[in-house]
Amino acid sequence: MYQEKNEVNIKIQQLETLCLTHQKFVARNLLHSAEILNIQQKIFLLLGFKRIEIKIDEIVVAFNQLSKYTSNYLGAKITISNWQLNRPNNDWLNNFCIDSSAKFTFSGVDAEVESFSQLQSIHKWVTAFVQQYTKTFRDFPHTIEQKKLGEVKKELLVSRLGVYSAWLKIDTPVHNWLN
Repeated sequence: MYQEKNEVNIKIQQLETLCLTHQKFVARNLLHSAEILNIQQKIFLLLGFKRIEIKIDEIVVAFNQLSKYTSNYLGAKITISNWQLNRPNNDWLNNFCIDSSAKFTFSGVDAEVESFSQLQSIHKWVTAFVQQYTKTFRDFPHTIEQKKLGEVKKELLVSRLGVYSAWLKIDTPVHNWLN
């Protein structure tokens, strides 16, 4: 019992230190720095969250679902143009290729997404793509949600990948490590 309380106290001290460091980065407006992302990841791991492994193939399938759906309304050429115009300037994203029928493939060597910043890049790209279509179809985001278009994992849409809560899951109920 004493050892468990000691472990909890150590985790609390680590969390306090990480939170103070996080606050300093926020105060200096460094919200998107690699250091702050690393701190956030450490905080979530201390709280018992684990990374969801997302395979590149799953992202390609999700992209293709969105692409096929949008191509049905505006055609492949406009869909391809929308994807290309909204692609963030990121070398890694250039591994995602789209052909003349608006179908995606991945030309890189990675089987899984390696970092949270890659997920954020995907999120930015999909968000911009969806916003572009929302100008034509007001209910497009709602339709994606309702039809689960672009689903990577059960209940996880590719449009939500840039959010930490979407990238992490709880393996241990919160009440177990608080006692």
